[in-house]
Amino acid sequence: MKVKVTLSCLFFLLLIIGCSKTDQSNSSSNNYYYNSWSCLNGTACINTLGHNTGSAGPFCSFSSCQSWAATNVQIYSNNSSYCGQSANYTIYYQPTSASCI
Repeated sequence: MKVKVTLSCLFFLLLIIGCSKTDQSNSSSNNYYYNSWSCLNGTACINTLGHNTGSAGPFCSFSSCQSWAATNVQIYSNNSSYCGQSANYTIYYQPTSASCI
C-alpha cells in the first residue's frame, strides 16, 4: 500500500505537533509564591485577615511568603498556612505597585 502525503496533510501534522508542546513563554509565574491560609474558624484570625480562608501574593521569593505568613497568619494558634506556587483560595492581599510582594 502506497501512502501519498500532501502538503495539507503535512501542515495539519505540524499543527498538531506544534500545539502539543508546552508553552514556555508564560512560565515566569512559576517564580512567584502564594500564601494560602485557613483560620479554621478562629474568630481573631478571621477578624484580622477578613476571611476564614484566603490567599496572599504573588511573593517574589519563598522566604518572603513564609515571612508574611509568620507575621500575619501564624500568630494565631488555630490556623493553617501554606506557601506554594499557586493560590488555593481567592487572593485578598496583593502587591499595590510592584509585580510581587
